Amino acid sequence: MELLFPLPNGLDTISDVWQLLKFLFYLPGNLVISWIATKPQAAYFFEIDCDSGNGTTSLIISVLTWGIFYITYLSFRSDVEE
Repeated sequence: MELLFPLPNGLDTISDVWQLLKFLFYLPGNLVISWIATKPQAAYFFEIDCDSGNGTTSLIISVLTWGIFYITYLSFRSDVEE
């Protein structure tokens, strides 16, 4: 099984699955933080630095993003069932 990111030892274990799930969960927040970090004034205003990835800011953004996706999914699902 080839994961989305290279592993240093080349082996896949149950710990690697947890890392993949964590990576996918934090992905929306990390993408937003990376985008903000490319704009120096915005990064300064939001106090974004190298430690912001997988932190509280990324967690909040990811929870909101996945929540919006879930609510949208439920909305489409209820429309299809009717």
